[in-house]
Amino acid sequence: MTIDIDLSPLNSPAELVNAVFAARRGRRLDLLAELEALLDHEDPVVREEVLALLAITWQIADLRGKARHVLEEDCDPGVRARAALGVAALAHGENRLADADYLAAQYRHMGNPDEVRQACFEGLTRLAGRPAIVNLADTSETKVEKLLATIREMPNP
Repeated sequence: MTIDIDLSPLNSPAELVNAVFAARRGRRLDLLAELEALLDHEDPVVREEVLALLAITWQIADLRGKARHVLEEDCDPGVRARAALGVAALAHGENRLADADYLAAQYRHMGNPDEVRQACFEGLTRLAGRPAIVNLADTSETKVEKLLATIREMPNP
């Protein structure tokens, strides 16, 4: 039995977040177009939860470009940080090294908020197959270079 899930952008942000969770629990890939439309919703929590579902949980490869765009352009640092983790989650095959270099560049961009830079570093650690470092103070350019070297040495999945 399929549960009716209302992803109308006219719903409140709380209702939309609940609907996104319901879509995740029911693995409702048939709602992909409606969910993608919510990536432009005015509420940052809605955008962040939809991005987490599509890019990180479901790993919808077609969202790679959108995740990069959100990482650079969204006005909310939390959404941008989630986009960084989405870029890492979507970094597969021939795009893996390019995405690692992209995350490193975003980490190095001192105009990015700390939350975004930390998520970029965490994405690099995940690509390198290492536990994520959650404290930005524990990161450094040397560590970024070591992570990139590790990622470059890994076989392409």
